[in-house]
Amino acid sequence: MDPSRQRGWLIEAGVVVATAAWPLVLWYQHRAGEFAWPGRERLAVELLATVLALGALAWRHRHPTAVALVILPLSASAFAVVPAFVALFTVAVHRERRAVVAIAAGYLAAALAGAAVLDPPESWLPHVATIAAFHALPVTLGMVRASRLALLREYEDRARRAEAEQQLRVDQARRLERQRIAREMHDVVAHRLSLVSLHAGALTYRSNAFGQDVAEAAEVIRTSTHEALDELRGLIGVLREAPESAEPERPQPTLADVPALLDRCRAAGTRLTVHDTADGADSLPPAIGLAAYRVLEEGLTNAAKHAPDAPVAVTMDGRAGDRLLVEVANPLPLPLGAGRDRHRTIPGANAGLVGLVERVTLAGGRLEHGPTQDARFRLRAELPWRE
Repeated sequence: MDPSRQRGWLIEAGVVVATAAWPLVLWYQHRAGEFAWPGRERLAVELLATVLALGALAWRHRHPTAVALVILPLSASAFAVVPAFVALFTVAVHRERRAVVAIAAGYLAAALAGAAVLDPPESWLPHVATIAAFHALPVTLGMVRASRLALLREYEDRARRAEAEQQLRVDQARRLERQRIAREMHDVVAHRLSLVSLHAGALTYRSNAFGQDVAEAAEVIRTSTHEALDELRGLIGVLREAPESAEPERPQPTLADVPALLDRCRAAGTRLTVHDTADGADSLPPAIGLAAYRVLEEGLTNAAKHAPDAPVAVTMDGRAGDRLLVEVANPLPLPLGAGRDRHRTIPGANAGLVGLVERVTLAGGRLEHGPTQDARFRLRAELPWRE
């Protein structure tokens, strides 16, 4: 049986036992000359009132006020003391203080009226004090119980709110981590796979290519594929919970790795024009260098995707204490069918630019992308370069 349900049954049994034992207390008081035992007819009426009051207690949890009002006239009997006590306690636990005080006053009046009619005391003052103390006891205990229950509910609400807030923080952290993983996946893999797709499409398009051209394209495909796999393997290794003996995380690229990036693009057939006037790139903070590298990588990848035969201009300018400017620009691609082959166009979802805006913004910079008035597509980022 459920412990709370078992506890409820024990309480009910205790109320029944206490109600049945109370006449024995009155009998001993009668033997001591402190209580006038009623006659047979009156005793039957008072015992019947006690049984009715005891039966009404079965509904006290669902209808505490109604049960208390039903027991109120029955509480004039000295034999119904226990049901009256329990009814007052229940009302004090579940109802507002104003209603509890009003019902308790009614019980006190009923008890005093019953004493005046059935068994008038020799001295009213101690009798009234005793009855008042008796009725104040269940009311006080009930109010204390109500305060404790309210405090427990408040603690439970706080715990639920704290748990919900913690879950929100966990969900937010997971969402941010997924965004970071998606951004890193795009940054480290998309450029390599774009080169692979570009050269594979060129081999399909140029069916009359010479053996040397095919070999060069195949070598670029092989190299780009291996590099993509290595970088993807490294990223997956970071996501796993590595043991203490695991190798350290691979360093992130910076501006020092840009020449290698440009060489790969030239090897892939991209016609590059580079204007590099950045002074003192060795002193560039790693986070800014990484953001600048990703901007150039994204711009070159998009140029290879959407305008594979167009020339690309790369610009880097800036100095310590000022700002770093990186820019990739290429002519706008022709519409499909107007000199542009559908099979050589690599699909994209713009996810790279969305992640790039976030990366540059977090680095304290600003990113602009879109067509210009001279019919070029330009990707331009300005990043802070503090000394």
